[in-house]
Amino acid sequence: MYIHFRTIVTLLLFTYVLNAVNIENTASLDYKINNTLFHIQSNLVSDPIISDTNTTNDFVLRCMENQPVPVNSGDTGKALRFFLHNIGNTTQSYDLYTEVNSSAPVDNAGIFIDNGNGVFGNGDIATSQIVLAPDENMTLFFVSDIPANASWRFSKNGIKAEDNTTASIVKIAYCSYENLTAPGGSDANLQLEKSALLSSPELYRGTIIHYRIKAKAVGSGLLKNIVVTDAVPEHTVYVPGSVRIDGIIQSDSSIFVGNLLSIPLPDMTQGDQHLITFDVEVIN
Repeated sequence: MYIHFRTIVTLLLFTYVLNAVNIENTASLDYKINNTLFHIQSNLVSDPIISDTNTTNDFVLRCMENQPVPVNSGDTGKALRFFLHNIGNTTQSYDLYTEVNSSAPVDNAGIFIDNGNGVFGNGDIATSQIVLAPDENMTLFFVSDIPANASWRFSKNGIKAEDNTTASIVKIAYCSYENLTAPGGSDANLQLEKSALLSSPELYRGTIIHYRIKAKAVGSGLLKNIVVTDAVPEHTVYVPGSVRIDGIIQSDSSIFVGNLLSIPLPDMTQGDQHLITFDVEVIN
């Protein structure tokens, strides 16, 4: 595991605590199988910056799935897990809405509150609104049926939450289904997993976030034209010269376009994997 130890010194220079900010980040990956282009997203990495006692309204909404949830055409009641957390210091009420993929549609989408076991089932209650006390959190399920004639390989769907108490803050998070019976569903595909290590116990100005993106080939077949893309999150700046592929330093000029990283990988077959790492610094 590679970590920028030099960045730990930075913590001694910054003592200001940031207010109610959540740094969220996902990576995405494009690749081809038999000249067909596929696109997947990693899990979302979410690091809440410490909020102070003056923060009255803010919340976190994120996908809890590390990989696309496998489904088959014709499946019913398939769930995607989401996490909703009131990080303000007052009780908040949220209106909830389904965000259904128009180009890779699903049927009968609804939102359910987890009964506490983390698995969607008969004990979970459908809802369009939820009330959370300060620092209270809840697992939600986006639940839908997969059309019998579904031909899509991946379908990204989500939940929109709107704070209707005082602030009218709106946030949307997405998870994905993977249709194993779609064309190419039994061929090779890629898994993308993202994680983060912090240079301090909590996020402050000057904290370094060390991101790790692992791409792994599964199934049989050859994967070509692989490009991993990622954006430098809001409230952070990229640490120059920190991008590495399998521990090898990469040129910033060949990877960056604006604040977007675009990282090509070599062709991959079953069992191949590559690790991409880079650092960002929290600025506000």
